[in-house]
Amino acid sequence: EGKRNEGKRNEGKRNEGKRNEGKGNEGIKNEDKKNEGKGYDFRQGDGEKKDGYPKAWFDPKYTRRKRDEDYHGPQTYHIILKKLQECGDFGQVGGDPRIRPGEAGCAIIMRSDLGWIIEREIFAWPKFYPILKVYQHIVMPDHVHILVRITERSEKNLGFFVNKLKGAIKFKWNQKMGMVTPPIFEKNYTDKIIFPSRSLKDIIIYIKHNPHRLAVRIYFPEFFRRVRNIRIKGELWQCYGNVFLLRSPFKEALIVHRKDIEDKGKMTLMKEYYLENIDDDGVVVSAFISKGEKMIRDAIAESHGRMIHIQEKPFGDRFKPEKRRFDLCSDGNLLIMAPMAPLALPSRRAECLHLNVIAEAIAAGEFEI
Repeated sequence: EGKRNEGKRNEGKRNEGKRNEGKGNEGIKNEDKKNEGKGYDFRQGDGEKKDGYPKAWFDPKYTRRKRDEDYHGPQTYHIILKKLQECGDFGQVGGDPRIRPGEAGCAIIMRSDLGWIIEREIFAWPKFYPILKVYQHIVMPDHVHILVRITERSEKNLGFFVNKLKGAIKFKWNQKMGMVTPPIFEKNYTDKIIFPSRSLKDIIIYIKHNPHRLAVRIYFPEFFRRVRNIRIKGELWQCYGNVFLLRSPFKEALIVHRKDIEDKGKMTLMKEYYLENIDDDGVVVSAFISKGEKMIRDAIAESHGRMIHIQEKPFGDRFKPEKRRFDLCSDGNLLIMAPMAPLALPSRRAECLHLNVIAEAIAAGEFEI
């Protein structure tokens, strides 16, 4: 009899636990609904845990955090806040993309009312949270770049500070409009950890020059076309950049073997040959893998020559080349080729040999668009 009573008591506790569990989840949902109009993202850093981190971080519908980073500082981060498609633009590009960034008349972002609110709140952010140091930021028409450092160890993580910024922007925009407005940003945010080995100066310049790169893409779209399903040697490839380079009748494949690099005389002759080729309106095609190929590539770039770069990895959905290749694209001097699917080859050597075959096929015009 005693055991049966004990069993009933335990069953009652289990039922009570289930009832409380439901109430707890409902409370979280109600809290989200209550704060939805304020623009805060309360899921960041909260909720069910997985491997010691919020489970939402590993959900594909959220922008993921890095597993080995706790985001409590001290650390520097490059943050990107993306605009919801339904929200109005933060501004529009103006100025002349042919003028170098920083000079009078160069490309700038002419901010909308919402863009100005975002600008002011970023400036005010470290005043409310002195633990933060903002090195650089830029408000673009559909996203925001912020280079920020958590200067000392904090009980609050990066997500807390980002959510407070987003909430402040939403609050000021509601005040401006005199109503509760729809959400401004996509849920969560993108972050990149900036380790000490990276140059802060280079990242600051990259962020500052965002309006210039956008203006170049708008005014010279032919230099940034993306074409898919180019058939080469039975494979499907894609390209990004100045597609007209494929039509050049003066394409020349560049392949430098290891034994060639050791022969300085031969390397000098090869360099002179390819530089003469670009002077004659030629286009150099290469994967630029070996040291010799990279040396000739740099010489061609300095001479404002034209190149087709064969890379081994497919483009991502939001592919945009890094600064060096972007600048070459903006000058109309580069086309980047990439496979539509990952190359399933047994070794790095096999991969390099295959890229050389693709380079030779492109140079010979053996492809179909």
